[in-house]
Amino acid sequence: MTALKEDGSVGANTVFGDQFSPSNTYKIAGSVTADITLGDVNTVGDRKIMLGSVQINTSAGGEPTLQASGEEVETNAATNTCTYTVSLAGLNQKRHAQILFDAFTLGGSGCFLTDASYTVQANIGKATVNGEPVASDVTEGMIEAQITVTQTLSAEPTLTVGNGWQVTSPLACTNPDANYPTWSATLTNYLQKDS
Repeated sequence: MTALKEDGSVGANTVFGDQFSPSNTYKIAGSVTADITLGDVNTVGDRKIMLGSVQINTSAGGEPTLQASGEEVETNAATNTCTYTVSLAGLNQKRHAQILFDAFTLGGSGCFLTDASYTVQANIGKATVNGEPVASDVTEGMIEAQITVTQTLSAEPTLTVGNGWQVTSPLACTNPDANYPTWSATLTNYLQKDS
């Protein structure tokens, strides 16, 4: 909240509800199998943090990474069944573009997956009083996959989506005159809340 002076400059300000939004990036040292629960609440010091997103990046020749982000919620928050849970299996330390969450299969002779990034996310909604959270929940859970494919022969790449997935941005060639054209697409899986 700010109060202006006669010339339009800020003369005073008050900050309500200083809130914590931590994130961590993890290195992958082996094979990862885990459940990701959006809306899960953990205690960090004396604060309650709700998991809102997990970003996984894989690429041909690049080190895979996983980043988890959350937001501070009310001090008496506890994880309930109003969450979204997805199982992650098969992520490994190899410097490969990796197909995760059974999102798709790639077709086309001489077509290679060179980049695959996945965002597991939900909107964290909070009710606040004077900037302090008093209630929270997650909505609109989804997984979004953004992929890049390199074409080395005459056959164009094809995608077959996995169960629950849909193509939200179809394969499109970004450099058709190159010796090895690249194609990109976006796939989405809208999640259902845990029962």
